[in-house]
Amino acid sequence: MASVCTAVAVPITPFQGWGWLEENSQDIIIARCSETPPQHYRDDLAYSKIKVTTVLKGTNSLGAALLLSQFQPLQREDYLIFADFHDGSYYAVEKYRVVPLGLNLAAVTTESFNTNMIAGKSLDEQIQTLLKLRLNELNRQMQEEQEEKDRLEEAVQK
Repeated sequence: MASVCTAVAVPITPFQGWGWLEENSQDIIIARCSETPPQHYRDDLAYSKIKVTTVLKGTNSLGAALLLSQFQPLQREDYLIFADFHDGSYYAVEKYRVVPLGLNLAAVTTESFNTNMIAGKSLDEQIQTLLKLRLNELNRQMQEEQEEKDRLEEAVQK
């Protein structure tokens, strides 16, 4: 018994700016990762189960879906996703199309995503609010990592 495997090349587009990304994404959603199966890849894309919680742009409904991306999301975390929906899945091939928003848990002490943050705002304002949230989180993480780096450098210089 023989089998034939074919590879499909997935085109990767370099980042061309947020305006371009917003305009050229059929769907812009906020979703929570519900499952990332280990080693579940096709065409070098991770398949993750997501739950669409908010549709910012597009006509698809809320609920369970698949995400295909070079970015592999973490379970229970929320994401802003610039995608194209077809064949029953959201395709957000390039890593920059998936923006982490953090955990959506009441116990989280850092600022986490809440839909009230974007309620009543235009699409541009919603995206800006979410990108600022991510930027603030990255700045916080970088500060913590710099402090750790300083401690480690002090230890190895003795």
